[in-house]
Amino acid sequence: SKSVADTNNINVDGYPTISKVRIEKLLAALNASKDNFNVEFVTPFLSRPTKAEILEIARKVNRYEMFTDSDSEREDRNRWFKEMCGFKNLNSFLAKYKPDPNDISVTVDAWDFMRLSCVSGKDTIRFDSQLFKPAGQPIRKFKMRSYDTDKGVVNLEVNTIITDLLPKKSLLRKNISLESLKEEYLEWYIKNELHF
Repeated sequence: SKSVADTNNINVDGYPTISKVRIEKLLAALNASKDNFNVEFVTPFLSRPTKAEILEIARKVNRYEMFTDSDSEREDRNRWFKEMCGFKNLNSFLAKYKPDPNDISVTVDAWDFMRLSCVSGKDTIRFDSQLFKPAGQPIRKFKMRSYDTDKGVVNLEVNTIITDLLPKKSLLRKNISLESLKEEYLEWYIKNELHF
């Protein structure tokens, strides 16, 4: 008879060990909503947008023509670049997209999410984050054994902790980092705040 290997071995050499303290900090953040979806918390994690980034977003949202070289509109363009680089109205953007912990989404045609599973005793607790939402918030907690679902947690500290844990070139790190809010802000600003 043939034996079948049912175990995958993953070589973890080269990856740092995650300390118990960091895991506890992550679990605490996953279980506590905080009112930190605001300018004061988010701004330190955002890099200043470049002109190239702004033009790329303008092209993406079909507003590039607003930035074409015309002497009569040069002042407007310079003002727009300055406003976006200074994150003007970031508070309005964050207020508009502030996650609701009671919000439940059902996705049927895409898989863009992060899932963390924790085994505790005889139960597995799963934390799901839908990455098509700003910063992947809210995060839903689901207890597998009892099929309980808690209301969502909104806490951007989760994003900062996970960003620190992931490898620098990880796509998940890029999607979950608070820097990802910059692109969404620029898109919102170009669509909603730019006027001649």
